[in-house]
Amino acid sequence: MLRYDLCLQCMKDIYTRKGNVHFIIQSNGYRFSNPRFTFEFLHNPFVMAGLVTLSISYDGSGQYLRTRHGKDTTAEIERVLRMLKGRAKFRISYTVNHANVRCLEHDFQAMMSYKPERIIVNTALADLKPDEIKMLEAFKQKDFPLPVCQINCARCGQCHDKHTERIYYGQDFTLKYPNDSNVGLFNHF
Repeated sequence: MLRYDLCLQCMKDIYTRKGNVHFIIQSNGYRFSNPRFTFEFLHNPFVMAGLVTLSISYDGSGQYLRTRHGKDTTAEIERVLRMLKGRAKFRISYTVNHANVRCLEHDFQAMMSYKPERIIVNTALADLKPDEIKMLEAFKQKDFPLPVCQINCARCGQCHDKHTERIYYGQDFTLKYPNDSNVGLFNHF
């Protein structure tokens, strides 16, 4: 989102050529702390027509990895999510790691209160200790009132109805599995 002007130009070009498309924009969310930018984004004709879904990274409680000018950005991103609630289509990307695994209940309550279309969960499994993995597995048994997608599956969310496979993207891998198969180690959520 650093070059939003280029993003807009790409959307215009693609829409002109293809017509029936839907755009997903991934952001850490911090740029939306600027009211002028947020106004511009919300008044983008593609956003207003419902053709754009924003995917915002949310680190949650106990997080120490994402900072800006030496400060934790969680509170700022929570303000952005409250502001977007009901005004734009968005989903939340969340990574479970050692810093926030003990805060899952709190973080999920917070994320659900913003009313995203879905929550996409990544798990830094190598970062978790055995007792934390057990906590995560117990938490996964809960019923969630909105889609909670596995790993980095960024597809539409209705995958059992529309897709025959799931695709997981990692830093160094891409994995494909049939929807009805267990993905073993990567079946984190």
